[in-house]
Amino acid sequence: MTGHPEVDVLVVGLGIHGSAASYELALRGASVVAIDGFPEGHHRGSSHGRTRMIRRAYPNPVWNDLVARAFAGWRRWEEASGETLLHRTGGLYAHRGASQLQGPGARSSPTATGCGS
Repeated sequence: MTGHPEVDVLVVGLGIHGSAASYELALRGASVVAIDGFPEGHHRGSSHGRTRMIRRAYPNPVWNDLVARAFAGWRRWEEASGETLLHRTGGLYAHRGASQLQGPGARSSPTATGCGS
């Protein structure tokens, strides 16, 4: 088409996933156009606010590599921006039965088994 710019990738939605995809694709040399339905700084996205979380521990090993790569991405973005983007606080998961959570730093408490029964 004449008169229209050509791009490699069009990203629709600039929440955390769209923004991350746009950034990483551009770093790899792709020509990227990203659009969002709301103005910059809006408060309607799922990643808005101070109470969002990302976990390190999941009950299935299929997540381990993906989670490790996600945290490596956060570290790269912090280094590139000079900003702290991720605040590590720890977490507590409680349920009956043996724990199946795994991942870096995940621990179970053998003394807690049977709690609440």
